[in-house]
Amino acid sequence: MPGAGTVYVIALTVLSLAAAGMTVALVRPWSERFPAWVPLVGGRPIPLSVVLTVSIMGTIAVLAVCVMSVVNWDRVSGFADQPGSGWAALMAACYLPALLWGPLLLIVTGEHWWRRRRTGSES
Repeated sequence: MPGAGTVYVIALTVLSLAAAGMTVALVRPWSERFPAWVPLVGGRPIPLSVVLTVSIMGTIAVLAVCVMSVVNWDRVSGFADQPGSGWAALMAACYLPALLWGPLLLIVTGEHWWRRRRTGSES
């Protein structure tokens, strides 16, 4: 994929890794306090509004990528000219779980909000 295709693939990879890290952070203590080694804010609580804003923006980005991929499947699939082939079916099966990522990330975001509100660590 020369040119813009290369940029798209690299950006998609970076976005995917960032969203994966964010998803894990929502169920770990990382999203509640800055690590002690971070200058100026180390050890302080992370404001809930910051966590929710970043998480919702990540959710929107993941959902947008999934919707764009579904809408443009005939252009992003390497098997657009052979939609009935076994390889096309395998590729679709590999991508199908990604469609659950956005809605599940939204659920995890809601759970994080609920947990922090319940424990009173909203800061």
